[in-house]
Amino acid sequence: MEDGELHLDDITDTELPKRILEAELAARRHQADLLAMLAEAHHRKIGRNAIHRSQKHWLADHTNDSPAASGRVVERARLIWHEHPSLGDHYRRGLINDSHLQRFTRVWHRRELRPAFARDLPTLLGWAQKPWPVFAGLLAAWETLVDPIDPNDAAAAAHRKRRMTWAAGVGHDVLIEIDTTTACWAQIEPVLQVLVDRLFESDWAAARAEHGDDASVFDLARTDSQRWHDALIMSIRAGAGQLVPEASATTNVVVDAATLLAEAERRDAQAAGEQPAPRSSEGATERASTYRCETASGLPLSPSDALDYAIAGRVRLFVFDNDTKDFTASSTQRFFTGVKRLGVLLRDRHCTGAGCATPAHRCQADHRERWHDTHRTLPADGDPRCGPCHRHKSRLEMLGLWPPPPDC
Repeated sequence: MEDGELHLDDITDTELPKRILEAELAARRHQADLLAMLAEAHHRKIGRNAIHRSQKHWLADHTNDSPAASGRVVERARLIWHEHPSLGDHYRRGLINDSHLQRFTRVWHRRELRPAFARDLPTLLGWAQKPWPVFAGLLAAWETLVDPIDPNDAAAAAHRKRRMTWAAGVGHDVLIEIDTTTACWAQIEPVLQVLVDRLFESDWAAARAEHGDDASVFDLARTDSQRWHDALIMSIRAGAGQLVPEASATTNVVVDAATLLAEAERRDAQAAGEQPAPRSSEGATERASTYRCETASGLPLSPSDALDYAIAGRVRLFVFDNDTKDFTASSTQRFFTGVKRLGVLLRDRHCTGAGCATPAHRCQADHRERWHDTHRTLPADGDPRCGPCHRHKSRLEMLGLWPPPPDC
């Protein structure tokens, strides 16, 4: 580098990754310094005058950004440098990124959660070192457990707000807006997904017929959003008695045994005219690692809805033991199929390959140890692995390098 100019041709292949990391860290430190100065300016009330009512308006005026976006930056700066400097230290060192800060700021913005956030912050920062799907799932579970608003009350409020509006737009456009609950969407999504997959296959077949093996996603007749639209129209027409193919789908709900039992006890207390015990946020971080009450795609679900489904038998319910992470299944099959395969994919939220964040519902169910060695096909012996991670593990097995040593 001469006169501030970077000459990439002078950097060797072995040196380039190191220089990339150094540049990334320098950019992170620069961003951390910027947020620290914004926090200090907010503390000194710099940027507020007759023209600019607040610092966010001053910042928006000078950066050509919206006041809402500028306000989020100022709030993030306050959080990491005035309220909880440990967040700023982690951010400066590159241990957390902007996505982590966004989630932490969202939690801190809810004033009723701030005492629990301050108490559990060291554990939350430890979770931030895990793969993103694990961190997001743990933080969402923690929010549910420490939230003073009962999830059943929140679900009831969402049900009261359900609505659908439509308006004629310009020309031939019609705008439809639907506000529904996760419980309702949990039953709609699997049906639409079956139809979307069917439309995707037909689009690919048409593209291959026209372009042969050179066909790509750009040759498909519809976008993914258009396929979801057409799937919704197909399901409505099917309900109206039109001649369209039926879509057979099962709604799957994942819940841990402790959550389901607590909800059943709460209902028993209500039926007996007793006042249910108030919720406590103590031990929320420990409980968050086992808490599960969600749809197969990870949307949070009310424990009340999960128990209703279990009683009515309207959905397939997977109840996992918090200690063994297992559920009852036969041990005579060679492959994970049917309910066994689905249970393995629902138990974990993402691929178990090192550093892989592929959602579990897009993975394959794989044996942790070779079936030829154990002759068992139990859910406790299976892991979700995406295609590339599964093939990588198979190659390591062929080379005698799997399972890896304990210290790897």
